[in-house]
Amino acid sequence: MSSASRNADGSVLSPAVQRFLNDRVLLVAIFMAVALPWPVVFAFRAHIFAASTFSSEVGQVASSVAQGRGFSSPVGVPTGPTAWFTPVYPLLLAAILKIFGFYTASAAIAVRGLNIVFHGALCMAAYWAALPVLGRSTARLGAFLTALYPQAIYTAATLMWDTSFLTAALMLVIGVALRMEIEADSRTVVACGLAMGITLLIDPAPLPFFMFLIVWRCWQEWARPCAARNMALLILIPCALFGPWMVRNYFATGVFTPRCCIGVELMVYNVDGASHPSLSSQEQQLYKTLGEKEYNSVSLQKAEKAIRNDPGKYAARVLLRIRDWWFGGNPKEYRSDLHGLPDLNILAHLLVAGALLFAIFGAYQGIRQGAKIIPLIALLLIYPVPYYLINVTDRYALPMRVIALLLTAHGLVTALRQAGAKQSPAIHN
Repeated sequence: MSSASRNADGSVLSPAVQRFLNDRVLLVAIFMAVALPWPVVFAFRAHIFAASTFSSEVGQVASSVAQGRGFSSPVGVPTGPTAWFTPVYPLLLAAILKIFGFYTASAAIAVRGLNIVFHGALCMAAYWAALPVLGRSTARLGAFLTALYPQAIYTAATLMWDTSFLTAALMLVIGVALRMEIEADSRTVVACGLAMGITLLIDPAPLPFFMFLIVWRCWQEWARPCAARNMALLILIPCALFGPWMVRNYFATGVFTPRCCIGVELMVYNVDGASHPSLSSQEQQLYKTLGEKEYNSVSLQKAEKAIRNDPGKYAARVLLRIRDWWFGGNPKEYRSDLHGLPDLNILAHLLVAGALLFAIFGAYQGIRQGAKIIPLIALLLIYPVPYYLINVTDRYALPMRVIALLLTAHGLVTALRQAGAKQSPAIHN
């Protein structure tokens, strides 16, 4: 390696990376993000419920993989290959089962430990995403708010879903996208394409936002040199990473799709009296008899029929889901397994509502100051749309809450600076 690539202290890290790693405020935030969830793990006794940790659909798929039955059977009975999930997180859970044993307390704690690591990574990613357009002060405060945010702590400490992992990956995509707003060189474009492809392999939920991001960048790059090459990279790299999984889904289940459970989810949460196949033996048997593709198709038809028969009820449900998305609205997520601890639902509502108000102020100030935050605003508006139509829980909204925290941090920093600027003339006078 040439001496030009080395720093004065002999390290080979770039100055930007060194500044990132030497930011003690960030390191404290990361330490808090990793340390704070552990008391919650044991207060909620999450480690005791080893079997229930893996009873959800993603846990069932992970168990199938670990037992050598392939990527299959998400509803608790053998149903054959599945396209309910993308591969990365179930494979991580399968590795934990193989290492720590099936349905053991050690495996349950390992899952929480993995998600707590992702929570720490989320703080790093949130800091890195905010840094180029909102400034270091906002990035630091945003990392602290993310580390201390009760829903993020609860999610990492008690749930076994990919929420923290997905949110951290999505913040990396946002960070690269914001850097492309400043300078869209080939290296940044390749990094964005890789980040999008990997994120889709974790969870395809951000796909509509990624499609917008590609269209937005095409519009931004239209008249610039190397625009065609950059846009080709931005489209082809995610397709090259994620496309093979969709091909696998086609040959395994007969459906060329990122996920094959939309019809099921739409039925369960929009048809009165419908039961989820993971909770109903009758639905499990129907799922097994029809196969995944046909069961999803039948479920979609039931949902469409119910919506056509009573569109007013469906519209009311959509409006309630919009409310729940932005203000929080699922008390069961904060009351399960509390074992005498106080009800956290009211606190969660207040925190979400308060953060939203400051986030609106922060977004206004960012736009007013000329910060290039269109990807942030677009993510807030586009990402939740499929959830409005199907189902909303607080864990689905965590990526948006982190974006809101970053904008909240910017609003607070701006307000403090404005207050300081008003006090300075008075002091001098």
